[in-house]
Amino acid sequence: RRHWRLISIGFIACSSIAITGLWGESWVGNCASSPCNAVRNLQWEVLITGISALFGGYFAILAIKSQQADLELKEAIRFAGKAQRTVRGSIDGINNQIQRVQNSSVAPIDLSDLIRVVKRPLPVPNSNTPLPLQLAYDRLEISLLHAEYFHRSNFSTEKEAIEDAVNCLKEIHASLINLNTQASDWYETARESLS
Repeated sequence: RRHWRLISIGFIACSSIAITGLWGESWVGNCASSPCNAVRNLQWEVLITGISALFGGYFAILAIKSQQADLELKEAIRFAGKAQRTVRGSIDGINNQIQRVQNSSVAPIDLSDLIRVVKRPLPVPNSNTPLPLQLAYDRLEISLLHAEYFHRSNFSTEKEAIEDAVNCLKEIHASLINLNTQASDWYETARESLS
């Protein structure tokens, strides 16, 4: 709607300038005032070319924005769909791991296997992935890095190690839920805009 208004304004401006340029000399006749001289010396071809170039540039920018929006939409569907499928299983696995660690009196020796299991199936965002999905993915990456650091840490007591493992797992769990929520929202929004 807004674009049609701009097209109308541009068409009216170009038409007015062209009409003034073509018949302006006959309108002003022998008048010697400044406005009459301005009409006589009007470079209407240059003005129309400039206005047309501005509108052409504006519509080129609109086309690029539209193309970028389409790419983001397709990427959102790809990333969100795959993230939803893979994250659900990881959330259940993390829940089981939290229960196992909390019920155990011995600290888990290594979280790196768990980290690999969570990371392996996850889709990796690219430059067209919408920002909220990239941020959710980054939050998960940070949680996984923290957990990876955990299994290299030395703790003074087994209880301390268990508490930190549970905290790491809960952080990963929260990040997975956040990613799943973002992915679900984006997936639904993208699907609705396609239909």
